[in-house]
Amino acid sequence: LREGGTLSFRFPACARAGGTVLAVEEPSHSYGELKVLSDLNLQVRRGDRVAIVGPNGAGKTTLLKILAGELDPSTGLVRSGANVKSGYYAQHVTDKLHHSATVLDEVYRASSGDDMVAVRNVLGTFFFSGDDVDKKIAVLSGGEKARVAVACMMVNPGNLLLMDEPTNHLDLGSAEALAEAMATFGGTMIFVSHNRAFVNRLATRIWDIEAGHLEEYPGKLKDYMERFR
Repeated sequence: LREGGTLSFRFPACARAGGTVLAVEEPSHSYGELKVLSDLNLQVRRGDRVAIVGPNGAGKTTLLKILAGELDPSTGLVRSGANVKSGYYAQHVTDKLHHSATVLDEVYRASSGDDMVAVRNVLGTFFFSGDDVDKKIAVLSGGEKARVAVACMMVNPGNLLLMDEPTNHLDLGSAEALAEAMATFGGTMIFVSHNRAFVNRLATRIWDIEAGHLEEYPGKLKDYMERFR
């Protein structure tokens, strides 16, 4: 919901994870003869906001799937820290929406029993209000379905969010609303994005993947953003 043009949604406090949220120990991954990731050693700390960037086909989505436990690496492993509860937003997550459900029912189902006021607040953040919440998923446009999928993620995020191109099918207003809302998240997040404004708004660390190898840009992204000048 918006009052005077400002976003009223804020994430509630999330359960505190251990200091090390994920430890990535020398994973590599290949598709047949094509090696897309090579022997990475990475550590994600509580509160990190990591953006995974790089050209198409570089292995960004593969790495995120491995971190989310959706894909087993060819070699190596990923260890989760204490009290870590993750939420995963995939590129094709809209395919998993229940087309016979209404917008309100779909997001309420994802909330695991959250109160209806909180669910409506999230929906308002993504421009679903009034009769819009009673629309069937089946009649929504691709962009509207993407907004519903993002809302489903936000009502039950856990304390580790892994997101693959969350702004990909969002219009500018929805992408800005997501960035504004995500800035209030108190947990840890790792996301793949080509959206420079989204990366610059949220990321505290950059993992730049190219040809299966990773280079990190820490701090306030100055070194990384210089590449776009």
